[in-house]
Amino acid sequence: MINYILLFSLNLCIESSVCFLFGFRKRIEYIGVFAVNGITHPILMFALNILIALDKRWIGYIIILELFIVIAEWKLFEFMFKKKYHYLLISGAMNLTSYLVGVIMSYI
Repeated sequence: MINYILLFSLNLCIESSVCFLFGFRKRIEYIGVFAVNGITHPILMFALNILIALDKRWIGYIIILELFIVIAEWKLFEFMFKKKYHYLLISGAMNLTSYLVGVIMSYI
C-alpha cells in the first residue's frame, strides 16, 4: 500500500508539473487534476496488475490502456471545466510524461 501511495504521489507531481507548463494556475484546476487522477490512476493500476498476473506484459497492452486513460481524462476535464481548452493535448502530455518517467525509473 505504501508503494502505491508513493507511486500515486509521484504521478500527481509529474502531471501537475505538466499542467503548470500548460498554464494551469488556479487552485480549482489543480483540484480537478487531483480528482481526475484519483479516478483514472487506480483503474489503470488495477488493469496493469491484471495484465501482469496473466503474464501479458506486451507493450501494446500498456499503450492501449494509456490511450483509454488519456481519452477518459480528456472527457473528464471537459466535463469539469466546461471551457474550451486543449484538454486532449494536456491529457496526452501528462500521461506520456508520467509513462516515460516510469520507464526511466524502471531501469534505475
